[in-house]
Amino acid sequence: MSVRSREVTFDSETSASVTQLLETTVRRGDDWEIRKSELDPRIATLIESVLRAVAEGDEITVGRIPEIVTTTTAASMVGVSRPTLMKHIRSGRIPSHLVGSHRRLHRDDVVELRRSLQEERAQAIQRLLETEDELGEPL
Repeated sequence: MSVRSREVTFDSETSASVTQLLETTVRRGDDWEIRKSELDPRIATLIESVLRAVAEGDEITVGRIPEIVTTTTAASMVGVSRPTLMKHIRSGRIPSHLVGSHRRLHRDDVVELRRSLQEERAQAIQRLLETEDELGEPL
């Protein structure tokens, strides 16, 4: 199976052009977004994110994640250690299956776990802020 790879580099002139487009739009008070009726909203959001990153001078990488991932890759995607990911697997929080003696996970399950953990963190922060307000002093 061959894998095609393509690298696209934005030079400083292209980056400046994108920056100018976004700044002009913001100055006019427009809410800049890609308006393509036939474009999937997820793709439009991706393109907008890439253009904003380029305009801000950020380095970006766009890649495709395989349907089935290893525990090491999944842990990296979620932002936890591999042992922590294994705890989630053993507790049943995220499904996995064996390939030989190795655990594998579905990409969508990993993305859902990441979203869930981010939501839990945000709720925990909100509870801390509410507790701080109730006490009237910083925690």
